[in-house]
Amino acid sequence: MVLGRIPHVQGQTLKLSVFGTSYEVAAPVAGAFQAENILCALGLAVGTGVPVERALAGIARLSSVPGRLELAAVLANGAAVYVDYAHTPDALDNVLRSVRPHVRAKSKLHVLFGCGGNRDPGKRPIMGRIAEELADCVWVTDDNPRSEDPDAIRRQVLSGATRARNAGPRREALQLALCALRSGDVLVVAGKGHEDYQIVLERDAGGLPLRDSRGRPVTKKIAFSDAIVIREIIASM
Repeated sequence: MVLGRIPHVQGQTLKLSVFGTSYEVAAPVAGAFQAENILCALGLAVGTGVPVERALAGIARLSSVPGRLELAAVLANGAAVYVDYAHTPDALDNVLRSVRPHVRAKSKLHVLFGCGGNRDPGKRPIMGRIAEELADCVWVTDDNPRSEDPDAIRRQVLSGATRARNAGPRREALQLALCALRSGDVLVVAGKGHEDYQIVLERDAGGLPLRDSRGRPVTKKIAFSDAIVIREIIASM
């Protein structure tokens, strides 16, 4: 059973009881739900004959599923950056509540996210409000704008978050947010998770939107991975 957990910026320390013996182990994953997952996995391992000490040693080598509260990078000052697929109001609420205990006292929880184009515009101000309620710093950027105007989408998100910042396109927004992190801060980059592309409007050489034979806007996928771009930016800082 889990006797206790001590969250920290890059994961958590778990106090576990196994067959009446107490153990303290470092787990490089964030969130109370991960403590429950670890306990279940530990029980299965021990129940199938893996020695307790060997099973416990494996916890330190755990990593998150790509794009699911994934620890993407740690800055030189100790600030941590997590990437998550949260792209609905409920998911954004859950991930921010999960990460908040990992933020040091007097440090800040940052969130960077956008909303997809041609998809449920009603959720945009709702997600803005949730982000502003649960995070200290909110950076509003592009998700997959598809054929919509990215800035118009951002403005709709910002209508629910008066203190948030319109941070522009995703790469530029990541640069701004990463440069703002201080020791003990945590940045959650939400919305795209494991995706390695961004869906945008295709334009001609003159910058005008392309349309198909029926007059519909043409979109395209461009290479973009949050985790990779984050590491590239940090390497250049």
